[in-house]
Order: sequence, then C-alpha cells, then structure tokens
Amino acid sequence: MEKLAHYLELKTLQYPSEDTSKVKKAINTVLDLEKEELNEKLKTREIESQEGATIKKHEYKTKRWSEVKEIMKKIFREIEKPEKIHQYLNLKEGEFYIRLDKQQLYRGKVKPLKKGDIIHIKVKIASYPFRKEKIKKNLNKLIEED
Repeated sequence: MEKLAHYLELKTLQYPSEDTSKVKKAINTVLDLEKEELNEKLKTREIESQEGATIKKHEYKTKRWSEVKEIMKKIFREIEKPEKIHQYLNLKEGEFYIRLDKQQLYRGKVKPLKKGDIIHIKVKIASYPFRKEKIKKNLNKLIEED
C-alpha cells in the first residue's frame, strides 16, 4: 500500500475552566486513546497565559502511516459534510488542515469549526516530486480508502 501522508499533528488548548478528563474524551473521539501506545504519545505541557492562568497544551504527532490512516478514516467517515473536505487543503504547503469543534467531539460528533474552542489537525500529504495534482489525488485516495 502506498503511503499517502508523511505525518499527522493534533494540538489543542485546555483552559483552566475545562476538565482534563473531558478534554481527553474529546481528543479520544479522534485518536482512540484507549490504545496504550497512542496514550503515551499525547504530550501535555503547561503554559502561563498573559493573565497568569495556567493553560495546558495537548499535542500528538505521528509519522506512522497506519496511525495517520486510521485517524483520517475516522474523521472522513464521521464528518457531516464530506463533500466539502477539499476546502481544508493547502496546496501551496501540501497540507490538509482542519479545526474540529472540541465540544462536539466531546459529544462524539466530528464537526469542523473555523474558530473558537477547537482541536487542530494537520496532515502533510505525500507527494514526490511535489506537485499540486499529486497532492489532490493522494487526498482523494485517503478519503476513499477503506
């Protein structure tokens, strides 16, 4: 099987008013953190805001094609309007970038959101040599793959 993506990154912020278990449940909707290996890869660090409050930043990155494929299949399968998925593709950089509503993920639903309380997902689409047509083709293959 052809590798269609180089890596996947997930990032989200947890504000002081948010419960860690609820944020992890939202992340779990996408990553399936019940798998020990994935749970170990979720990195959390604390950041101090300008107001002095402590914010947690949760990050996950994988270069393993099997993990990227599994996560993307879940997003594409559950997204409400899959026909509009290409609007999240940055052809100049060769990246698929989507922001998902963290509150909806907590409820088990995958819904894109432009801004607000979000989980960022970025996928570097494979293309060698780098060609925009190849990037589009590989994203289509990734969407259609079972």
